[in-house]
Amino acid sequence: MEPSDGELIRRIREPRDPQSRKAALTQLLARHHDAMLRTATKTLAGRAVSGLQPEDVVQQAIANVLLGVKLHRFDAGRRFAPWLATVVRNVAIDLLREQHPHGPLNEQATPARADDEMASVARERVEDLLAGISDEDRTLLSLFYLEQRSAEEVANLLGIELRQVYRRLHRLRLRLRSEAALTPQAD
Repeated sequence: MEPSDGELIRRIREPRDPQSRKAALTQLLARHHDAMLRTATKTLAGRAVSGLQPEDVVQQAIANVLLGVKLHRFDAGRRFAPWLATVVRNVAIDLLREQHPHGPLNEQATPARADDEMASVARERVEDLLAGISDEDRTLLSLFYLEQRSAEEVANLLGIELRQVYRRLHRLRLRLRSEAALTPQAD
């Protein structure tokens, strides 16, 4: 019987046995590699990136976990897969931001440029709205809408009942619509 993710993480955190630690880390990351690659691919999809590949994102996420930058933050009482998906998604977003930092707008805006600017303003409003919700809710929205996972998959990944997925999604949509209506738009 294969050890659970929680057991592997316990072994990784055990400083006395480096061989067991290395083997546990290798097994844990191999077990989740395909899911990490899918998350990176979906996060990068539809974005203009020069040279940034999903495998680059996965490698950076693995480096973060290997170096202990992220693994010490993991709560062993929670499920590992959604946490790891969040790490991968955040690494992808960080790498995208490094490639395309926000700069001043070009004063000679063409109609296509104006559309890009409006999309950028809308994206910033959405980011502001999402910043006001919990990490758990943000993960739920990301899994369902960005990664386009089924409600059943989301329930399994988050370790909640299917009806809770639908209920939380409904409440989040209502809340975000309400907050969006109250937030003044930039002109």
